[in-house]
Amino acid sequence: MQSSTLFQTTPENLVELLRIAVREELLNYQTPVSTPDEELLTPTEACAFLKITKTTIWRWQKKGKIDVFGTGKIRFYKKTDLLNLLILKK
Repeated sequence: MQSSTLFQTTPENLVELLRIAVREELLNYQTPVSTPDEELLTPTEACAFLKITKTTIWRWQKKGKIDVFGTGKIRFYKKTDLLNLLILKK
């Protein structure tokens, strides 16, 4: 069970305390560093990277050879997945 402590403060002091707490959390927050291989490519970029047509990448996606990420009409492919596909095809 979590305990709470109540104390009296002015609204200005409360705002300053919140600013300090948020600033500390933002300083502690670290975004993961992505390597160039982990970048996401649009279908057009993926096709240019692999030198294939959009039909081919669509067929590979339907066959489950590559995973697609995104929502709605926006689609992305992981560059690592595309590279692994090339390695496995040889």
